[in-house]
Amino acid sequence: MTKLKSQPEPRRPKPLIVPSRKEHTHTIILLHDKGDKGREFGRGFLKAMKLQDHVPTVRFVFPCAFNAPLPPSTSGGKTEAGPPKRRVSPTQWFDDPFHVREAANATASLPETAEFLQRLVHEEAKVLTQTGRCGMHQAHKQIFIGGKGQGGAAALLYLAGSHRRLGGFIGLDAALPWQYHMEIAAQLGAAEGSGGDDSVSRGVQCVRSLLGFKRLGEEEGRLADRLCQLETPVCFVYEGSREKGRNLVSLFADGFGMDITKWWCENGAKECHALSDSMEAVLGFLEKVGVPRMYPVGEREGLAKYSCVGKKDVQEMA
Repeated sequence: MTKLKSQPEPRRPKPLIVPSRKEHTHTIILLHDKGDKGREFGRGFLKAMKLQDHVPTVRFVFPCAFNAPLPPSTSGGKTEAGPPKRRVSPTQWFDDPFHVREAANATASLPETAEFLQRLVHEEAKVLTQTGRCGMHQAHKQIFIGGKGQGGAAALLYLAGSHRRLGGFIGLDAALPWQYHMEIAAQLGAAEGSGGDDSVSRGVQCVRSLLGFKRLGEEEGRLADRLCQLETPVCFVYEGSREKGRNLVSLFADGFGMDITKWWCENGAKECHALSDSMEAVLGFLEKVGVPRMYPVGEREGLAKYSCVGKKDVQEMA
């Protein structure tokens, strides 16, 4: 495995793990948004999307971000029940890059999240090998990662900085902090319109620097030199205006040359993942990349279509 800078692993709530209903062929790991909780997000997501009815061979994992306790509030003093309650910071996968992290109220950092995801992906790959149908290398190609909002951004950065091709990425309203976006774009040479393998390598090294990747073993180093993680197919689903997420899509399609599927839900609903058209976008993507799908009787007719675009035509989509 890739060696990361050693960090003490914070105590996290247990993830929500939903076993496959039939023969286990794939695993999907989805990260919740900032301020949410893994178990609540997972239950709501599966109930709204009804994915298990369509992809019964998929095992779902909804991990939880770490939230550290804050010092007790001094504003209210003691309460009738006793001393001041110890506050808990909002859950998040990484700190706001514009604010210096203080040890007293730290919640997470990108290196900690990257190390956590690396271990989680490795463990899920081992679960897939226990089926007896694939080895570790193939098992990684049957694992999907992604998430909503900040969780989607954390998963996307981990993918871009990793050394293995995965089965796919699913981003729901994925929002990358603008500072990170600009740092990566500058290394890719996007502002000057330059490109090529050297540009992509610089972009990947920039992401790895953000993630804290320090040393690579000999085998992992060869994988990293091939940048095979960029062969992972990517799906973005956004709510609202077609301008939302366009810069992020362009960064990873034009800059890194990744195979991008994108979808916008434009009816203004509060929760994009609760929409039937967004469900079809995710299901269409999963079916496209080889996840077995079951169709309820009469459902195949009138299915919503999804758009598959690459680095050359991503900007030309209506």
